[in-house]
Amino acid sequence: MMQLKSLSGNYFTRRRLIVSALFMLFLFLRLFAGSNEILFSQDNLKYIEAAKTFPHHLLYNNQLYLLHPPLYPYAIYFSSLIFKEYHVGATAISLISSIVTFFILYRFFMLLTQNFNITFFALLFYTLSVPMVIASTNVLKESFVVMLIFLTLYYFAKAIMGNNKTALFLCALFGVFLAFSADHVIFIFPALLLSYIMLNRAKISIKELKFPNAKFAVIPLLIILIAYGSWLSVKYHQYSSYEYYPNGLEGTPLNTQNLNLLKLISPT
Repeated sequence: MMQLKSLSGNYFTRRRLIVSALFMLFLFLRLFAGSNEILFSQDNLKYIEAAKTFPHHLLYNNQLYLLHPPLYPYAIYFSSLIFKEYHVGATAISLISSIVTFFILYRFFMLLTQNFNITFFALLFYTLSVPMVIASTNVLKESFVVMLIFLTLYYFAKAIMGNNKTALFLCALFGVFLAFSADHVIFIFPALLLSYIMLNRAKISIKELKFPNAKFAVIPLLIILIAYGSWLSVKYHQYSSYEYYPNGLEGTPLNTQNLNLLKLISPT
């Protein structure tokens, strides 16, 4: 027994060392392989401008910034209270988000596969991903949004696999944050439905209409849908008040007549 415990302890120690070494590479690529200049243009300049008008979420023309939901500019505002500069606060959010994603990916893949080798290679691809390296050191919301996506998926899987109410609450919470951060939240709905099917594929019976924990799984979906619906209702109110609204590329005025769901999500 003592020998088995020793072997198990050595295995977990070696695993921690491998993950720690990979995390050092992860940090090195993000802290020392970037540019010392930040180009302010397009969306990142708008995020900072919207943050300056907290909590109104306005741009230079004093109109609501409807191209993107408000949570990321809100996060920049609160981060700037600590780091004093908006662009520094936004960069800190990107870096911290990428670090959180690293560890969530580790826990997520270990939860799903129970296989360290698969988990390691997933982390390796994330560590070496050039777009994610760039996003984690710039005023871009991609790192923030990716973190929220994986937090939502991880806690959903944890809730379904363990009938865990705390995980279900956290899934709904991070899903709501995602709904107020990016219109990409529309993809979380099929992702959660597919996750439910995959995690319960041995128990689901369409013929017998057996869907275990279906009510349990629907709760975060409904909460996230309500949150995103509230943002869409704000957009609908604004669009329907104007014939044209400056919500296209670089503020191009767009025709907002004949509104439908797709136009609400993206008038372009």
